[in-house]
Amino acid sequence: MLFDLIRALPVAILVGVVPGWFWSRLLVASADRAERFAYSVGLSLALVPAVSLIPARLFGTGVTLAVAIASPLLVFFLGLAAYLRFGPAKGPDEPIAPPPTPFGSLALVLLIAAFGLTLGVQTGAVRGTTILIAIALLVLFAGIVHLIEPRAQPAPQVEGLAGSRRLPAVLARRLLLPVVLALTLLRGYLGPVLHDWPFVRGVDHYSHAVMAELMISRGKIEPYLIYPPGFHTMTAEISRLSGLEPLEVFPLVAPSLLLLPALGCYALARRLWGWE
Repeated sequence: MLFDLIRALPVAILVGVVPGWFWSRLLVASADRAERFAYSVGLSLALVPAVSLIPARLFGTGVTLAVAIASPLLVFFLGLAAYLRFGPAKGPDEPIAPPPTPFGSLALVLLIAAFGLTLGVQTGAVRGTTILIAIALLVLFAGIVHLIEPRAQPAPQVEGLAGSRRLPAVLARRLLLPVVLALTLLRGYLGPVLHDWPFVRGVDHYSHAVMAELMISRGKIEPYLIYPPGFHTMTAEISRLSGLEPLEVFPLVAPSLLLLPALGCYALARRLWGWE
């Protein structure tokens, strides 16, 4: 299945990341590449299926190979043309909200305990409804403690000390997000790799595979089920371009989708409060 993974992931990147790159530079005033990457993914996932649906519905042919090739290319080159015409987005690249108050020691201890239990649940070391209730209570109490703890005033910056801290801050900024994304990918792909690439758990993926097949053959899902067509259109695109069946695409590409919440949270937090 490694060969199938090598076929599927580059196609997913070409369809779900690259087409929105110049649109993100046109619409988002940000010097942060990771933030622009997150917006590029969001715009690609919105625009490419929308463009694919136009010929698929007009001609009733579904997502053919020609549609799968033309749609991301059209979105990419239209974004490039608009970027060359209007230039990058104008506006401040500053946070829109003041930074949140740092957590105190007690609140941090409670949060660390909550995250430790969460890690135990994820790895299977601990389980049960009681553990989930304990995690929720720890987070709740951490929030209450944070509200009632006295606020510590930030110490004045000393120029020499600030300069000595600059290098670790730069390294942290460059390394922390890649480390988080790498751990997210590891979390997603470790199970399939260790267990010889099984099908996704549950039965819903069979229904989604049927809907992706309907998008390939007919360009619509109805009357099978009523679903927004974007996800299944994107699956149909990846299936057409990679040569894999929709049911084969899911265990290969689905673990990488866990990156999207991480990138989305990063883009939101940076826009609100800055990188820190």
